[in-house]
Amino acid sequence: MSVGLNRRAETLLFPALSAGEWEKLQIFMEYKNFPAGQLICEAGELGHTMFFIEQGEVELYTIKGKDTKQIVRTLKAGKFFGDGAVLREDKTRTLHVRAKNDVWVWELHRDKFEDVIQAHPEIAIFMLREMAQWFTTLVPANIAIRLEAERTGAEKLVVKTVRALGSIPFFVLNTALAVAWMGINRCFPNLIDNPGLPVLSIILGFEAILVTVLVLAKQNADEEDANRRTQAILVNTLGTEREVKSLRASVNELKETIATLKVKS
Repeated sequence: MSVGLNRRAETLLFPALSAGEWEKLQIFMEYKNFPAGQLICEAGELGHTMFFIEQGEVELYTIKGKDTKQIVRTLKAGKFFGDGAVLREDKTRTLHVRAKNDVWVWELHRDKFEDVIQAHPEIAIFMLREMAQWFTTLVPANIAIRLEAERTGAEKLVVKTVRALGSIPFFVLNTALAVAWMGINRCFPNLIDNPGLPVLSIILGFEAILVTVLVLAKQNADEEDANRRTQAILVNTLGTEREVKSLRASVNELKETIATLKVKS
């Protein structure tokens, strides 16, 4: 599907190329549109093409368990994905890729890849730079944010309440109110309590029971958090190792392709 060159100015896809070079490059690729929510690549399937994003965003993710989606990264216009299917002998897709919004991409088949690199070596340099940048940012997802998202509303309320109860302002306020209660009762007996302060004792006893229950509930929540944290670390470690291995293989294959083309030329 052809497209006007005016779109290129919006996305700066391959900015090193002139308008004429970009127009010639289009004959090697196919222009495609994926509406929001559409699955572009599926993990485990054989792939023969890679994609350069001209407009929109895509999500790369894995499926943990039955149906839990774990986002690996999000790519915007000017980035690419699916390079493993073009560069490596093992053409199996390792991640699911879904259009986050309306996406326009240029699809390049592996049979045309060498022709493109030979005609425009700067594209290989662009890809190597992007891969190097991905290496430097390839770290486990923020586990604290994920744990916070997985907590139930009750767990969040308990944690927030216990933190408030343990704060210095709450301690000062609680102490001041108790002292004020006793002072008022001393000056005005039987106004709010009996001389023996039974009402204040009941209130403080109830407060102690409530705090104890909340602290125990928080301990249970912390234990659940520890279990979730351990699982998250294991999943992230395995996923990161897989991505590093896949990316390293792609980089090596791209370097070998460039070296081979230099010998041929």
